[in-house]
Amino acid sequence: RCRNVRENALPILEEFGFPSIVYAIAGMVGGKADWLGEAGHATPPLMTWDELKDIRRRGVEIGSHGLHHSRLAGQDPALQAREMAQSKTLLEQQLGCPVLHMCYPYGSHDLETLRAAARAGYATGVTCQRAAATRDFDSMALPRKAVSHGDDVLGFLWKFYMKDAPKQRAVLRPERPPAARIPRRHPAGPRRPQPFERRRRPRLAGMRNGPRPRRNRG
Repeated sequence: RCRNVRENALPILEEFGFPSIVYAIAGMVGGKADWLGEAGHATPPLMTWDELKDIRRRGVEIGSHGLHHSRLAGQDPALQAREMAQSKTLLEQQLGCPVLHMCYPYGSHDLETLRAAARAGYATGVTCQRAAATRDFDSMALPRKAVSHGDDVLGFLWKFYMKDAPKQRAVLRPERPPAARIPRRHPAGPRRPQPFERRRRPRLAGMRNGPRPRRNRG
């Protein structure tokens, strides 16, 4: 993914202990984000293999964003399969780790995309469907909430807490397995406080549990 994720976002993620995943375009590693120019944005450089290895050592999960950042929906099934399978193979060879998660370029997907991703060995697939991820979604077509250019803190909070209604009907595989937990690469460590979580005040040493007994005055 773009090099600025490593330079700007990763130090903040590390500071607060947030888990994260970067979806790499296997056939464009070290190139430029040319697709952003289609929307009039700058085309920043993408991370190199060495930079991807560095963020992986620092705890970032590496997923696949396809081989060439191609729109998949409606494409020939064989082409879809190559885009996802070859990307997975190349990333695993270069990084020396399993690649279990796929992010469909532009969010473009159809039923054949989900089936091809599952056959390639991915555990999850991520779309651009706007919603909160629940067990009702196919694990190969998980929704997400995008933080876009120009979003401020209030916009982020509104998206995070309020924008849960899906924009369109989700794609589901009729043959999909029952919903299960998404596999994690790292074992769960000590629990960290989450953002906006109400923190309990620590109990003072020597304080008794329960209400303090009343003193009789007389």
